[in-house]
Amino acid sequence: MKTMSPHLINKAATGKRILILGASLENAPYIQYMLEQGFNVVCADRCPADFKGQFDAYGSAFTLYAVDFSNDELIDEIITKEHITHTLALPIGRALICLGRINDKFGFIGPSYKAIDTLTNKLSFHRFCELNELSHAQYLIVQDNSEHGLLEDAHLIEAQAQYPFIIKPAFGSGSSGVCIINNRQELLSYKVPERFVNSPLLVEQIIQGSEYSCNVFVDSYSKPHCIGMFKKGLSKPPYRQEACYFSDDYTDAFDTVYESMAKICKSLDLRQCFINADVIIDHNAQPYIVDISPRIGGNSLLRLLSFNGNHPLRFFTDCVLGDKDVLVQEQKCSVMRFFDFQNSFTYEGVTSLKTGKKSALDGSIDCCFSPADKADIISLVNNLHIGDLLGPMTNGRDVARGHIFVQKEDTASAFAMTSQYLEALT
Repeated sequence: MKTMSPHLINKAATGKRILILGASLENAPYIQYMLEQGFNVVCADRCPADFKGQFDAYGSAFTLYAVDFSNDELIDEIITKEHITHTLALPIGRALICLGRINDKFGFIGPSYKAIDTLTNKLSFHRFCELNELSHAQYLIVQDNSEHGLLEDAHLIEAQAQYPFIIKPAFGSGSSGVCIINNRQELLSYKVPERFVNSPLLVEQIIQGSEYSCNVFVDSYSKPHCIGMFKKGLSKPPYRQEACYFSDDYTDAFDTVYESMAKICKSLDLRQCFINADVIIDHNAQPYIVDISPRIGGNSLLRLLSFNGNHPLRFFTDCVLGDKDVLVQEQKCSVMRFFDFQNSFTYEGVTSLKTGKKSALDGSIDCCFSPADKADIISLVNNLHIGDLLGPMTNGRDVARGHIFVQKEDTASAFAMTSQYLEALT
């Protein structure tokens, strides 16, 4: 990650002071970008990550408060003390509603409490879709009981939903706790993540079709602009994790979902903010928004957006802070694939294409690709260690195993190259 010396900072930008809730390592690239552009960044997090001096070169331009950002009184004092001018919504899940309260109280640009609460509460969003005549999956809500599981609700669920269906925490975020249920045995053995115990559960009928990650910037007129539409490959059931992203010209796919997205933006008065949504387009070209949040996506999506020339913070600095027009670059053909495997096995290294033997060097690509192929690799991260037990992905944290990101003339060729590497790992 590039570090800019303090004397290179754009002094004209230093009057803008940006509040970010959450100081995880995942937020580091966004913090870095804003500091490089010359803005002051203030972060608040009860348990901030150890950035190991990454931002020391920026001096007082970066301020970190180790405080709980749900403490309204304390956060309001910080906002006043630091003379905050803008807020930035990054991936902090359901806790994003704290930012909505702040935006409402201080009149900051960004999503309101109502908008955030409506979109991040999955039950509220279903009801919003009903009121606004938007397509959504058939669903029912049940109350989880941590002691008896779903035994008492099994008959109720089976009476109203057909196998297979998806079960998820109603107030959750991301893929945590999302599981495909194929039969009664799987229903009764479903375990809700600890942080969602005794919270409502949502049972949704599965929608068959192509799934996309839809990344949107909303301008000052509530018009949504697609800054990234990526087709998703999912991990093996029963879990639903993003095992692969395809980047290509998916203009038609966004055109299909545009009317629904525009209605959401207008109804909730969303302006100069971001939306990250999971969208399924069924076989009848009907769009279903199955998960949505008014914020920027995570680091994997950041890699894809940046590769295509559509870094989300470029839109924030140009269009929100700089009042410029929205300019979106066309997407290039590429595939980002995470280390998801069909069967369980013990990792022994990378198999050499020439000798068929395992390389002791974790993550080695020299033994797996030709010089010409290596030129097509945008990014390869291998965090595996000899002796690791691997298999299908079980939760979102499994993407930390590693990924391979390849650009080719078409997505089929890029996918084939990623397959070559994953096969060399097994």
